[in-house]
Amino acid sequence: MVGPESLGERLGKLRRRRGLTQDQLALASGVGVATIRKIERDAQATARLATLHRLARVLNVPTTALLTAPQVQPAPVADDSGLRSIRQALQPIRSLNGVSFAEDATSIPTIVGLRESLRAANGVYQGDDYDLVLRLVPGLLSEARVLVRETDHDDHLAALSGLAQVYQLVGGVLTQLRHTDLAASALDEAIRLADSAGDRMTAASAVVSQCWVLLRQQRLDEAEQLAVATADLIEPSFRTASRTHLATWGWLALRASAAAVRNNRPSEAEDLIRAAQAAAARIGADFIDYHEYWSSFGPVTGAFACSSCETNQVCGLVRSHHHVTGGLGHILPPHEL
Repeated sequence: MVGPESLGERLGKLRRRRGLTQDQLALASGVGVATIRKIERDAQATARLATLHRLARVLNVPTTALLTAPQVQPAPVADDSGLRSIRQALQPIRSLNGVSFAEDATSIPTIVGLRESLRAANGVYQGDDYDLVLRLVPGLLSEARVLVRETDHDDHLAALSGLAQVYQLVGGVLTQLRHTDLAASALDEAIRLADSAGDRMTAASAVVSQCWVLLRQQRLDEAEQLAVATADLIEPSFRTASRTHLATWGWLALRASAAAVRNNRPSEAEDLIRAAQAAAARIGADFIDYHEYWSSFGPVTGAFACSSCETNQVCGLVRSHHHVTGGLGHILPPHEL
């Protein structure tokens, strides 16, 4: 049986199809010819998403054409090899100077490039392609870690924040795969990094994800306590707060309400859902920003939470006046509630 094509094989095939030499592709894409050669001879099994995006743009193909082997049945997202690569990325072997053997420091990434990679990876995550996200994560972590190590001052803080967001992405994928212990560790690191960067919104959004893990683990008291305590710390001014701030605070209220509902605390759950709906109404329309936040939030989200079967049965809440139409799965992935 012929195995799936490697990244190098796919890149070489697409390059030749376009009639380009390696030098010509390097010149047109801005990617070093040495990097292209390493990828094509499979000396480099992965590449930064921003690098692949630049190559794909010149080759006139979607970036996923380089990442996904055609006509090959993908491996299950929870297979051993996928989890092993995640563990290796989360717990890399390091030398005495603290540098991971998995980190490629031949070229220094940029803040802009990391943000582009994060945005693209989050788009893949929102599309529920967890197998592809698993393959992107090691490169993203390496890119962000190199950036943290090689920058200083404001750029260093931005790099820390970016690395925190990569860890949050990892935590989200692992939660989807029901590996909640690994997810909790990744999210704890996301919170620590964001706090070190002074990025309160990224830290708080990682807490939202951590509360989701606690709910999955049936640690209801802890989930409610953590969500409420964090919401109190970042309580926004409804007059001046940004949409991202309101959305983060609203999601914390929803996480706390979900814990309260399941813990037979209907009065607390009702108060928390009403707080979330107030934030949603202030935002005015559901929105999602793949870089700053991880899921949709707004009036539709609030209405969906209030009208959920669990909330109605336990809390007896009145359904929102917002009319929730079909297609909510596109606006808000079911796993986010």
